[in-house]
Amino acid sequence: MERASVNVGRTPLPEHSAPCHEGRSGGCGSCGDCGVGRRFLCHCLRVTETQVLDVLSRFTVRTVKELRQLTGAGDGCTACHRLLARYIERFAQSPSSSSAEPICSVR
Repeated sequence: MERASVNVGRTPLPEHSAPCHEGRSGGCGSCGDCGVGRRFLCHCLRVTETQVLDVLSRFTVRTVKELRQLTGAGDGCTACHRLLARYIERFAQSPSSSSAEPICSVR
């Protein structure tokens, strides 16, 4: 089996912060005129790619469960869970280094 055939059927992820293909300010899909970003990631609950990317850019999301709680995506048939996990891997903000440090010191 060729390696290229392994990825057949996988939904390609968008480029992170791709410039608008029409030369407008903001990322591609920010204006909503062209339909980019209006693709449904969760068809059952009609949650769009734009909604998911917005949540991933504003909140620290580590799991599909956390993304479900913030967007509702994935609460239906669960067929989108793999795709949502890929979005988390690619676009989720990593926690800042200061939040990883202990809050109190041990004496």
